[in-house]
Amino acid sequence: MPFKKTSLKARDRKKKLRKSGQFAALLGKKSLVVVLGSLIAIPSVFFGLIRKKHPPRNWRWLKVTLGVFFVIVAFSVVVLNSSLGQRASKALVKETIFALGVELPKDEHGFTNILLLGNGDPETHGAKGHKLTDSMIIASIDATSRSVVLLSIPRDFYLDIDDLGISSRVNSVIRDKSGYYLREIRNEPEHAAVLKTLKGQERQEYMWKLDAMADERAMVELRQALEEVFDIQLHKVARIDFRGFEKGVDAIGGVDVMVDKAINDTTYPDFEWGYNPFRLEAGLQHLDGATALKYARSRHDSSDFARAARQQKVISAIKEKMTSLNVLASPTKLKEMYSVVQEHFQSDLSWEEIISLAEIASKMPRENLVSYVINNDPNTTGGFLVTPDRSLYGGAFVLVPFLNMTSDKYAQIRAFVSMIFEHRGIVGPNPLPITILNATKTSGLAGDLQASLERYGWQIQSIDNAEIVEAQTRVRFTDTPRFRAAAELLERFMQIALEPIPKVSPVPSSDSDDNTNPITEPLETFEIIIGTDYKQPYRTPSFPTSDEQ
Repeated sequence: MPFKKTSLKARDRKKKLRKSGQFAALLGKKSLVVVLGSLIAIPSVFFGLIRKKHPPRNWRWLKVTLGVFFVIVAFSVVVLNSSLGQRASKALVKETIFALGVELPKDEHGFTNILLLGNGDPETHGAKGHKLTDSMIIASIDATSRSVVLLSIPRDFYLDIDDLGISSRVNSVIRDKSGYYLREIRNEPEHAAVLKTLKGQERQEYMWKLDAMADERAMVELRQALEEVFDIQLHKVARIDFRGFEKGVDAIGGVDVMVDKAINDTTYPDFEWGYNPFRLEAGLQHLDGATALKYARSRHDSSDFARAARQQKVISAIKEKMTSLNVLASPTKLKEMYSVVQEHFQSDLSWEEIISLAEIASKMPRENLVSYVINNDPNTTGGFLVTPDRSLYGGAFVLVPFLNMTSDKYAQIRAFVSMIFEHRGIVGPNPLPITILNATKTSGLAGDLQASLERYGWQIQSIDNAEIVEAQTRVRFTDTPRFRAAAELLERFMQIALEPIPKVSPVPSSDSDDNTNPITEPLETFEIIIGTDYKQPYRTPSFPTSDEQ
């Protein structure tokens, strides 16, 4: 190779660049160690001091801690100025935050169940209207499988529970009970004495405090009512108002939602006795806070059940955005979210428990979030409600269980909740490939059975007619633990015999010398064969009660 002439100045410039690059690499390695130690040590020290001197939910001290913590994070991002360094810094932020979480409460099945509530705000809905619960969702979280099942409860669902003195639509329980508890709290000696000494703004602020206390008691009573109806344990309650929802979505930069059907709501309320028309095209849409709220609340040309499904889609989109690295590693976004929590969020969740929930959400695949809605269509999943004559309920539109006039009116709903929560490995995000074969001369039996099972959450892959008539109704399944559990579960729904198929290993083909063409039985078979002895499924599956388990 011929010698290439280079000037002395050019050589000096290259030497300086090499030295600066080596120095930057050395600085990056050393600063990484410093940042690692700082990210772990400093938050731990601060949270240790907080726990000793202040309760975990003392937001003022928590704000100071997070402020110092994110100053360190910002410093680390500046020091590690390469793209790799920035990604490592954000990952460290995320993992360090998650290290502050705690073990979540669980039921006997290992699930954490949280009641999520959405309501109006005093500014736009008045003193009483804002206490009506506009949306109500039970989230059942399985930390082990990293799955979440969402169950929406329609706001017109009528509760009739003598033990709690509740006979009203579910959306008005907090409003009615809060008013009762506020009167009770105001008459308590300690609060009555304080109110006598206060005037003007101070008295108003104290009344707001008492009102929040009344709301908390009402939320506890609502939780108890739903625990009785669904026969589950609800560990926590969280409530956010519309204004907080808008601000929260804006704080994370909006959300992306696939709109299945165009919305043209000409009667969307403006909360000033008028209308604010709302239109949204079908397809993938990026929604800001105000638009996301309208999308979740619009009822024009749709039902409350369709609205509940849209609310679940928005929650899923928020989960995706909230658990992204850009949000978790952004002090600005987290500061805005902290402000929203302070002003618009009410819950018995501790800060450490919220962190644990965020960690589960961040590691949960999108397909592991499954949604259901209790509704009044018997041909759809969750269709266990009916609309009674309004005259029976003072002219009000309500929804009651299909078995409302029987002694165990919530039995079907409880069986449905047991299926979707406790057996999510069978009917959840990865359902069994179930086929129903009609082996009789009576047409329509396979379709009827499909509708009966899908009502409870089973997912049927296909239905068909069998080639020959058979006498016995049975389920033919590959004998694996999961398929056997599903077959035994099916016995709770109908009279059916079990026919396990041994799971065989690959068998080499006889005409192959090198044994490279194995012939195997289908690895996943789950066929429900309807025979001439077939009987309709039980009206209510034989699920054991909590006392019998």
